[in-house]
Amino acid sequence: MFISISLSIILSVTYLAGLYAGVMTNSGCNDLFQYHNASCWKKYSSSATLSKVAVVKPVFTTSAYTSFYSFYRLYAQVPINYTVKSDLNLLNATAYDGWGTSIALYSFIQSDTAKNAGLLLGNNTFILTDIELDKGRLFAENGSLRYSTVILGFEEYVTENEYLSLRNFVLDGGKLIILSGGNFLAEVKYSPTTNTISLVKGHGWYFNGTEAIKSVYNRWYKENSEWVGSNYAYYIDSQHYTVQGAIANTSDPYSVLLRLTYGVRSLWGYPGHEENIITNMSDSVIAYWILSGNNNIKGKVAIYELHAGKGIVYHMGIFGTDILTQNKEMQFLLLSFLGLINFDTYVYHSECKVGFVVKINDNYLPSNNSWKVTVSLNGAFYNMKPMNSSTFVYEANVCSTIRYNAMIYVYSGDLMGTYISV
Repeated sequence: MFISISLSIILSVTYLAGLYAGVMTNSGCNDLFQYHNASCWKKYSSSATLSKVAVVKPVFTTSAYTSFYSFYRLYAQVPINYTVKSDLNLLNATAYDGWGTSIALYSFIQSDTAKNAGLLLGNNTFILTDIELDKGRLFAENGSLRYSTVILGFEEYVTENEYLSLRNFVLDGGKLIILSGGNFLAEVKYSPTTNTISLVKGHGWYFNGTEAIKSVYNRWYKENSEWVGSNYAYYIDSQHYTVQGAIANTSDPYSVLLRLTYGVRSLWGYPGHEENIITNMSDSVIAYWILSGNNNIKGKVAIYELHAGKGIVYHMGIFGTDILTQNKEMQFLLLSFLGLINFDTYVYHSECKVGFVVKINDNYLPSNNSWKVTVSLNGAFYNMKPMNSSTFVYEANVCSTIRYNAMIYVYSGDLMGTYISV
């Protein structure tokens, strides 16, 4: 076996860790002692880079909750097409510089867990407000992306400029992580002169500044379906359901990582709040949330990823900021989506043998955090053997198959994980 020839393999792994990135070839590689030959290996590297991350402070949503809901309650029972011309001041609010229900996101970004994963405020991680997104600050003057990733908490109210900025950010190649449901439900406009927001459309109303008329609830339902992949659907106080964790039982690589680290059933402790349902058939589900107690709930609430344009959206499906600071699985997924782990995989394939060596390059994780590496080979999972704290090896017999499909999963305890297809 590959892992039993200790001296030659340790030497080979030592060489591979720093030297070899050869093109795989079968000629002359039919002997284990040829593992040191660079031409016998093919190198795959993770694309992880600790690029700039923007975390958005949802000041428009926080501000809307200071007065909009007083208006909603006053006129909740008026019929469709009814025009309201009183109490309109309630649909205007001073922009309040606060996190609101997304305060847990700010707390987590400052936590030791986030720092241990490599997120450093002011270094590679930056706080932006809705106002800055409204001004187009996700993009440089030449149109390029200023940030590789944007993280959102609860973003119920956004301006049209902010909405389009986030959409274009994704379509142009950015990564958007949405932690909480109920996102992009209503449009507001922002006045920098008076530092105020005003409702425009959504949450059941249209407001033109002089009168309010009953209107659509989801301002961008069709657009959200196309590039976000889901829409707001359930509120715990209206539908009266319970949430019994989530099931990670799909072939999505993050679903596999969640199973390897926590088992098929995980993410317990979420009580329910506001949830989105999947509205795009291209959503790749990572885990399905289990909602019970209401037979009228038909839509699927799920953690998923959606490729849109050149970019990608990750969505937790639920009000994830409610449990972010105390739920390890939620933290694991957020950090995993960021793609912070750097590693190289070397593959040897000759006749009936396929060998894998994984070398993890990151050194910023705590010394007591143990890496684990698993290889999925034609649907079966095998734990790779550690040669030291950052190098892992595995060899398999693949004589029965002409082609093989392999996926390497790298994960570090309860911190985060990643994968690469080889």
